[in-house]
Amino acid sequence: RILGSDLGITDPFWMSRFGSSALQAEVYRKGRIFLAGDAAHIHFPAGGQGMNVGLQEAMNLGWKLAGELKGWAPNWLLDSYHGERFPVNTALLRNTEVQALMLFEFSPRIIELRDMLSKLLQVPEANYLFSSQISAFDVRYEPDGGMPLHPLNGRRFTELKLQLDDGAIRNAYELLRSGSFLFLQLTSDDRMDDVVGLWNYKHVQVVRAALVGMASDWDDVHTALIRPDGYIAWAVSRSEPDPAAEIRKGMIRWCGGRDDS
Repeated sequence: RILGSDLGITDPFWMSRFGSSALQAEVYRKGRIFLAGDAAHIHFPAGGQGMNVGLQEAMNLGWKLAGELKGWAPNWLLDSYHGERFPVNTALLRNTEVQALMLFEFSPRIIELRDMLSKLLQVPEANYLFSSQISAFDVRYEPDGGMPLHPLNGRRFTELKLQLDDGAIRNAYELLRSGSFLFLQLTSDDRMDDVVGLWNYKHVQVVRAALVGMASDWDDVHTALIRPDGYIAWAVSRSEPDPAAEIRKGMIRWCGGRDDS
């Protein structure tokens, strides 16, 4: 129908159809049952996005389940799995539906739209926008309303170069290998000595460091708590009137009760 020829194709041995089903579970948790990956949503397999979001969900849920099993997780933490991942996957389904339409529809208007998008992808900013969406690097969770607002809250942690207290230069991602929270203090502040000394969390790695080089998003950060899945739970600005109080509140909220053992 499209080419005006059957291209000589005869005797097909596989006549199954391939379509674009887009389905999503209404809830990702019911009691002790959790859904992730293809159990939670199915869609057209475009760009490996299903793999990306499935890995993100496994990591998002995994550290929260670990916290529950080890007894330190606050009551709200497991329920946050659905709240954080459901909107991400709703956007994913819409994204893949559009891609399927572009691949399978050959009407003149869709062909024109494909041509327009091909040109748009040559613009670096647009290319970055689409690639970030497909790779899931653009995922941002709703900032924690219990903490002071900061532009970094809920964002994916980006690589930083740090100079530690002992003078060593380290890439920040190296500090995430333990699978624990990363309590990152970037400002010399005598008021923090008592705060950090009060909290002896086995699942929190405390690091005092200074930024090496330029990182404009982090210039005003006093302290930040990085989640085990690489997202920023909260960041406290240097201009905060009482950073020690806000940090203490954030540690209790995210990391559970104090561990004096």
